[in-house]
Amino acid sequence: MLRPFNRMRARRNEVEYRSSEAPAVTPEEVAADVSKVEALIELAEKAIPKMPRY
Repeated sequence: MLRPFNRMRARRNEVEYRSSEAPAVTPEEVAADVSKVEALIELAEKAIPKMPRY
């Protein structure tokens, strides 16, 4: 479930600090990752309340 996160993080970084060779993000690319992002959010919502507070 966490595997796509690193790719999406690297892609965001590539676009935010865009080099001239980095292609723009397409609507299709975003649509393909929506379900993966929703799964990551669901996982975080379950994990965060169980994390220790210091």
